[in-house]
Amino acid sequence: MNLARFLSPKSIRLEPNSEPPEIDDEEDISKKDMLLYRENIIKENAQLLYNSGKIQNLSKLSVELINRERRSTSIVGSGIAIPHVRSLQAKNFVMGFLRVSEGIVMDEEEQPIQIFIPMAAPPYDDKLYLKVYKQLAKGFLETNALEQLLEVYTEGEVIRIFNDVFR
Repeated sequence: MNLARFLSPKSIRLEPNSEPPEIDDEEDISKKDMLLYRENIIKENAQLLYNSGKIQNLSKLSVELINRERRSTSIVGSGIAIPHVRSLQAKNFVMGFLRVSEGIVMDEEEQPIQIFIPMAAPPYDDKLYLKVYKQLAKGFLETNALEQLLEVYTEGEVIRIFNDVFR
């Protein structure tokens, strides 16, 4: 299955709109500021899914993704996270892509996340949802897709890499 078919240029962003919290030389970033930044990144992931035209309510999907992330992190390792949710807000399976070049620490025990691949599916669509998740994991483990995705300059290049690697 070619995963590139689930992406469109509207569902891809190469840098987040959210600004990381300011770091003052004299004090570290507050936990509250970091949590807010993490949630803003998850909301951006929801926005990318919404941009596909296959999500009914952006606000509800954002809340569901944030709550899902609070229960259990979507980090898969190596600087990659796959925020995912089965939701009534999803008309069909949908996927997005967000790169955060400087990385964001989502869990103190993990390395900073640079690649987010959000996914949403209707609650009854477990089979496709799990198949895509497995194919993403396999592609990242067996290829240099991560390195390629960290170096792209256009949304089209992201789609090309997905077309070449995740099939």
